[in-house]
Amino acid sequence: RRHTRYWRDWSSDVCSSDLARWQPRYQRGQVKIETAKLGDFDTLYIQAQAPDSVASFRAMIRLPIGKYEVRGRIRTRGIQAAPDQRYPGGAGFRLSGGDHARLFTGDTEWTEFVHPFQVHDPRDIELVAEIRAHAGEAWFDLKSMHLRMVP
Repeated sequence: RRHTRYWRDWSSDVCSSDLARWQPRYQRGQVKIETAKLGDFDTLYIQAQAPDSVASFRAMIRLPIGKYEVRGRIRTRGIQAAPDQRYPGGAGFRLSGGDHARLFTGDTEWTEFVHPFQVHDPRDIELVAEIRAHAGEAWFDLKSMHLRMVP
């Protein structure tokens, strides 16, 4: 089921709980993928448990024409990138069919990511929080993830 929604006031942030329901998507390898608590944080959690593992959480949203950015926080432990022909590997955030603005490997404490993008015609956008790794785990802080229109 696809969930699409329009917002009238794009001058303020839209938090992750308003975006859409995040759905897990397994692609290959062996992974653990779930929503999980990490201390006080509600997270999207993905762990690569075998070489060449790829999995993600995805959310759909309909956006009007404009420039946007998604901001959030990610934490990783032991990420060993598994590059393929299309993507360099690691943990990160992107739009479906698009590239990552930044990928994380190894160990990182909570770190902010920013993913800018532009919508040229009103359409459904699929947001992707993923890992492409031989090993390691990533947490995406749900409450920190915001989408906003930028000038």
